[in-house]
Amino acid sequence: MTHLGITGVADEMAWHRRTSPIGAPQRHYQLEPVLVIPEGVCDGVVIIAGARGTYAYASDCNGDIADFEPVAVAPPGTGEDDLLAVMGYAICARRPLRDLA
Repeated sequence: MTHLGITGVADEMAWHRRTSPIGAPQRHYQLEPVLVIPEGVCDGVVIIAGARGTYAYASDCNGDIADFEPVAVAPPGTGEDDLLAVMGYAICARRPLRDLA
């Protein structure tokens, strides 16, 4: 899928991976630049892909949901990368440290 308008990067904080309260995988991404939302700005989002859709929520620095009003929603089956792309972010693919040596 090709997306236009990618202006930032989303870096997953893999150590914050967990199971969400609804039982689906929960992933935390730091955003650069920050995302401007009606409540202000958020520098990170938590993404949860559930049976009813894929949701992005503003997060705190620990990977917890800071506000349960989603900042973005996509239909069920939408991947994290596609939802972030619609929001204007590409996932930053970092190479493992062992590959850099």
